[in-house]
Amino acid sequence: MKRLFLPPPKKTINNIKMKRFLMTIAFAAFSMAISAQSLNVSSAIKKFDDNFKLGALYFNRAVDMTNAANAIDPFDESQVSQYEKLMEKAGKLYRQSITYLENAVAYVDGLTDEEAKAAMRVNLLNALGALESSYTRVDMLDKANAIKARRDEILKQQ
Repeated sequence: MKRLFLPPPKKTINNIKMKRFLMTIAFAAFSMAISAQSLNVSSAIKKFDDNFKLGALYFNRAVDMTNAANAIDPFDESQVSQYEKLMEKAGKLYRQSITYLENAVAYVDGLTDEEAKAAMRVNLLNALGALESSYTRVDMLDKANAIKARRDEILKQQ
């Protein structure tokens, strides 16, 4: 009997290299967009968008590393060093995401037009959620609690 669905692609060297290559291009593109904005006057919404996307890329890579570390058998002592390396890399990525997510939130906070702020509400909540998770993962619990309180306050204003 034939399968109805094709199996997922195998993790070949070429697929892994292509994924790394595409991620490198994405990081470079968002970094260039952010640095170009410092030279030009562009809207705060565009600045938010670019910073949020770059922060999300770092955040998502950190989540992937954390998931890979959590998949390691905790009772296998030969894999403890691999777990620690993955968690260290994930911590660095979470810290990198914090910079861009904080910038994204700052751009929304800097908006003076109330309509624009209202339009950015969902995006702001997403950025605050990722920022709260990043703070929690790097043990910056005071900041995480402050962000959680801010998110709850925004949600109450509905």
